Amino acid sequence: MKFSPVLVFVLCAVAACDVGDVTLNHSGGDGGATDSSNAGGDSGNGCVNAQTPAAAHTHAAGGTSNAGMDCVVSGCHGTPPGTGASTFTFAGTLYTSSAASAPKTGATIQIKFGTTTYTAISDMAGNFYNSLPLTFPATTDATSCPSLTPMLTALATGQGGCNSCHRNAGTTTPMYLQ
Repeated sequence: MKFSPVLVFVLCAVAACDVGDVTLNHSGGDGGATDSSNAGGDSGNGCVNAQTPAAAHTHAAGGTSNAGMDCVVSGCHGTPPGTGASTFTFAGTLYTSSAASAPKTGATIQIKFGTTTYTAISDMAGNFYNSLPLTFPATTDATSCPSLTPMLTALATGQGGCNSCHRNAGTTTPMYLQ
């Protein structure tokens, strides 16, 4: 299971404008600042085993998960966030192929900077997010054993909205992990 180079970085972009609960511990809120390198992987490449995905978050307005939308934007989950919304530092939607026809659920997205690794788990709609403060540059990957696909370039300041670049109508391929 591999990401295209562009697709891999999409992992640190945005997700559906208020992605579901996609935290490491599936309890809501933020994924913790944890070191998940080689956490339970069985293929020797540092992958992380699939997690149990949380239910897709459904927005009160519209009734959808907003999968594939850029939500790390001002007035949604950017700075400032929309009414009643939290601010995301990274978020996006992960799919099973570049066609973006099916969500990739239970995959781990890792953002690494210095000695810190933040994680998020893709929910039933493929959405993931984290609200913890990031330091740039940062690296990112998506993993669900036996696959581990790194983004080919480092994240720079302001690049936490993965779906702002990686989307069907965008200039790059949607994020996917087979």
